[in-house]
Amino acid sequence: MTRKRLLVRFLLLIVVAIAGFLLIAWLTAPTNITTIGRWQMIRGGETRRELEELLGAPGVDKPGHAPVGVHTMEFRFAPPELKLLPMSPGWQEWQMGNGERVGVCFDESGRVAIATRYTVREAWLDKFRRWLRLTP
Repeated sequence: MTRKRLLVRFLLLIVVAIAGFLLIAWLTAPTNITTIGRWQMIRGGETRRELEELLGAPGVDKPGHAPVGVHTMEFRFAPPELKLLPMSPGWQEWQMGNGERVGVCFDESGRVAIATRYTVREAWLDKFRRWLRLTP
């Protein structure tokens, strides 16, 4: 095999590998994207269906009582007696294009009790997607 042919095959392999990586990053990108303007419209007391219409996508159900690895947190709506533990149906999460997330806790009747915006430590693949603007 000549050097030129070997170099062409090697470059083709690199191009295919990069294209495959970008395809995987695009296919696994989150679909629960919202904006800060939509987050600011949360007033509290909305049902899950109303909240999904307001934020533009269904949220991702998260286990536990609070987000893990939080750096900063800002509350949009929270009752005076902030109680996360008795929230029976749990909470849901949406992502924003700038890497921030929106978390919403529901009360026993399934209505919004707490809405918060926060940042978490991102995995390298999530940062890469955001840098490539694969998350709107």
